[in-house]
Amino acid sequence: LYHHTAAGYQDPDEVAEELEITKTPTLRRLNREEKKARRKAYCQRNRRRILCVAAVLLVLVALAVALGIVFGTSSGQDDNKGVDIPDDFSGPDDFPGATGARPAPSPAGGTMGPTETRDPTLAALTDYLKSLEANSGAPSPLSDPASPQSQARNYVLSTLSQDDAAVLAALNNSGAKGNPRQGVQLRVGQLYGLAATYYATGGDDGGWDDDTNWMLRGGAADPCGWTGVTCGGGSARRGRDLGTGTVSASTGTGTGSKDTGSIAADRQTHIGDIQRRASSASGNRNLQAAPTDAITEIRLEDNDLSGQLDDNFGAFFPHLRTLALPSNSLSGPLPSSLLNGQMDNLQIIDLFDNDFTGSVMEGMANMQQLLVLGLGDNEIDGQLPTSLPPKLQFLELSDNDFFGNIPGDAIGALSDLESLNLSDNARLVGPIPPAMFGSSNLLRLELDDCNFSGGIPSEIGQASALTYVNANGNALLTGPIPAALYSLVNLDTVLLYETAISGSISPAIGQLTNLRIAFLNDNNLSGGIPPEIGNCKALVELKLDDNNLIGGIPAELTTLPLLERLHLHNNAALGGTIPEDIGDLTALRELFLYSSGLTGEIPQSLGELAALVTLALNNNALEGALPDSFDGLVSLRVLDLALNGLEKLTKNIGKLPALEELYLNSNQFQGQLPKEIGGLTTLRRLYAENNLFSGDAPDFSRMLELEELGLAYNKVAGDDKFPGFEGDLPNLGGLRKLAVLRLHENSFEGELDPNYGSLTSLIEIRLENNNLSGAIPAFWGFLSLEELTLFQNEGIVGPVPAELCTLVEGGRLDRFIVNCSLGCPCCTDCYDGP
Repeated sequence: LYHHTAAGYQDPDEVAEELEITKTPTLRRLNREEKKARRKAYCQRNRRRILCVAAVLLVLVALAVALGIVFGTSSGQDDNKGVDIPDDFSGPDDFPGATGARPAPSPAGGTMGPTETRDPTLAALTDYLKSLEANSGAPSPLSDPASPQSQARNYVLSTLSQDDAAVLAALNNSGAKGNPRQGVQLRVGQLYGLAATYYATGGDDGGWDDDTNWMLRGGAADPCGWTGVTCGGGSARRGRDLGTGTVSASTGTGTGSKDTGSIAADRQTHIGDIQRRASSASGNRNLQAAPTDAITEIRLEDNDLSGQLDDNFGAFFPHLRTLALPSNSLSGPLPSSLLNGQMDNLQIIDLFDNDFTGSVMEGMANMQQLLVLGLGDNEIDGQLPTSLPPKLQFLELSDNDFFGNIPGDAIGALSDLESLNLSDNARLVGPIPPAMFGSSNLLRLELDDCNFSGGIPSEIGQASALTYVNANGNALLTGPIPAALYSLVNLDTVLLYETAISGSISPAIGQLTNLRIAFLNDNNLSGGIPPEIGNCKALVELKLDDNNLIGGIPAELTTLPLLERLHLHNNAALGGTIPEDIGDLTALRELFLYSSGLTGEIPQSLGELAALVTLALNNNALEGALPDSFDGLVSLRVLDLALNGLEKLTKNIGKLPALEELYLNSNQFQGQLPKEIGGLTTLRRLYAENNLFSGDAPDFSRMLELEELGLAYNKVAGDDKFPGFEGDLPNLGGLRKLAVLRLHENSFEGELDPNYGSLTSLIEIRLENNNLSGAIPAFWGFLSLEELTLFQNEGIVGPVPAELCTLVEGGRLDRFIVNCSLGCPCCTDCYDGP
């Protein structure tokens, strides 16, 4: 779209309509082949128009050349005109990528005077740029005319003024290097560094989401106006901000954060808070003053950058304080110039969520001003560095491939450290070193999904400011929860699940009055749930499931006004009853109490939980009736009552407007299944199997979302008192989403319903052991059935439809059973009596 509109050929909206695209960043994501194909199609449709325009342009060029010949000898040369590119210099034809209009690709300005030469300028620029490269012995990338560096040199050359060229030439002739921190050298180095990054990371390919103003020429080649670039050490930000939230280390609350209850729950908010503090007068007291044209920040987060950064990247930006390139696709090793102390003003490095490889160099300790090092979610390996930048406040090395032990002394020496994230490094092993807890400023500790062993050291109590602790997924982490953990009164979140920690939960947990989230599930905890947990009034989520807890559910749990998730399931010996005041938890959205040895009846107050979405009481020993108050569960989507001893089902079960899944199987329910269930129009799964229901089944024809229906095993063999469901097969109307139909082991009668053949999603029909009769509908053979069982229905007669045999022969229908008396030639099995 840019190439067709920048020269004014056509209105952009008209071009966008012709190309059937819109002027959005999506265009920049199109691959080369797509763009070439679209451009070719456009040109074919507009060839005549373009040829006409080209002819006019040729006339204008010829006229301009003629005028130049006439007036050229009498015209003086402007010293501020751009430098011509040498005839033998190879470079790109144009510089695409910016969203604004750009001048023509050739450098601005007139021709050089008759006594001047072009080669010294090129040589001066090349020599200066080479002087910024590390002396590695490898050939300079400037030797390759197709390299991003050579393309960048070409761009810089086209923007140089005569004054700048003269300065570089003088430096070259004198052998001096000048001062790369100011003046011409600073401007040239910065411009070259940005251009090289642009070409190396897909900017010229239209790969960036946003490259506004990048690679403009002439007087517009001011990088301080390019998107994502900020100049002047505190000047107005033109790039993207790191976050607008503010956080309080003392309260763990803030404004503008996605999770205001947890300190720095959003990494960008935490980094932004660190940067704001660093930008204050006191925070900048040790930084060198930056010239107004010096680049101090580069932010191109989530901008579709790909490829590698120049290893000499750090040499081009001596005043850089913030480098934020997270959520891109950058790869290759980290630039050595970035982490070797060369960039002595750098405070923030955020390269999270890329594809960088290699290792982290020990020379990082020389980075005296570095506050944030965000290298998480890359492919970096090696051992963790044993020396680190002394002022680090945010260290993120998560989701990489580091191995070995935690360097406890090195981390413990970081007295200003606020956030440490080593999670998702499966090859990090050994004990959690006590020495690592040397910072009283530590707010956030993330050690999850590694392979640490041993216990949690009591020295964790020295990190008195901690608000967030996550060590889940360390299967070898053993021992009890240390008493020191309960002394961390600022704790907001504790995630210690899926480990091997044991022992009991201390009554001291009641001291954690700021605790919002506590996940202690999937461990070896034993003993009772302490009543003191009722003091944790800030609790929102509590998971104690999959342990060995005993002693019942304390009534104090029902006094937590903010509790939304309560998971106590899979504590087989927990026992006791559901507290009568469970209805006081008015914020509750999830209540998981299954497989916990609960007895007694379901309290009426449970029906008062209007916010409840999921209720799982299955696999206990509950008895009695389902309370009539259940019609108050207006938000309920999942209700699981299976595997209990419940006897009576209230008809109010049909008044749950949001219910999607209902499991009543394996209880002692008797009588007719309430017809009101047919009004649950949002229901997707209904299982009422293995009960003592009898009479006609409800009319399910209005339950258009139903996918699975199970009414099997309600007949007690040899007991006429419990015949199971009776009458005709249920009316399933147009239930086009129904995939599973299980009606076996009942007393349904009448003929097989041919209309079931219109239920096009059906893959399983089980009707065995009923009183059905008649022929098997041939139309059923057009379904995508995988299982069809019709045996023990003495009234069903043959022949078996050929269409069903076709399903068997095609390998789709892999379980097809009828009575042997039908003589089925294609059935996978047949029934020949008890």
